[in-house]
Amino acid sequence: MNSLEVLSRRLAAIYDKYYQPRVEIRALNLYKIFDAMATPVEESDAPYRLHMDIERLAELIRSYFLDALRYKEYHLSPDECHHKFPAILAELGHNKIDDVDPLSEGWTRLLHETANINSSKVAALTVKWVLMYKPISVASLQDDVQTASQPMFISCINEFFALNCAFFILNIDASDVDARKIDELIYSFRFRKFDESAYFMIFTNDYLLAKPQLHISVPKDG
Repeated sequence: MNSLEVLSRRLAAIYDKYYQPRVEIRALNLYKIFDAMATPVEESDAPYRLHMDIERLAELIRSYFLDALRYKEYHLSPDECHHKFPAILAELGHNKIDDVDPLSEGWTRLLHETANINSSKVAALTVKWVLMYKPISVASLQDDVQTASQPMFISCINEFFALNCAFFILNIDASDVDARKIDELIYSFRFRKFDESAYFMIFTNDYLLAKPQLHISVPKDG
């Protein structure tokens, strides 16, 4: 089912006005991440190539924006957005956010055109939908290539793509993240199920850039 088919008339109108124009730009940004992953494979003698399903990419981006829309509708309030929109408030003829009716067109514009959810939530929701849609497929160039013989980067290509998208959104260099944490996340993406709150906890700079604790056992005397 297309993600847009389950929207109410009001949310569909909000999506069309404030979010649909952003889909193409987001798709180009995510495709650049894919291209950076696929180009080395193309230039190697590896017996496979990577393919991006553009329709799945577009659908996962629409699903992301619908999540962002709903999050703003149900979790952001005028109090949370206080002091963020002086220019638009002035244009609307108000001095403070409390003067804006939450049911008005002005508030809808503030919420969906100007307010942004934080980058951790953007990364978390993006990863959630990449893993749901798995837009990248692997095409073998040889009939006798066995899936079991593929390196982990290829067999878990969508999981690596999801993680690279998160790094891009959070402005994190993958080299700054402990390799063991990357392996753990790839394994978890592949074999475990997360709810949304778990994604929110994972995709923070504090978690991703934290160095692993070393547990040293000290023998007792005697």
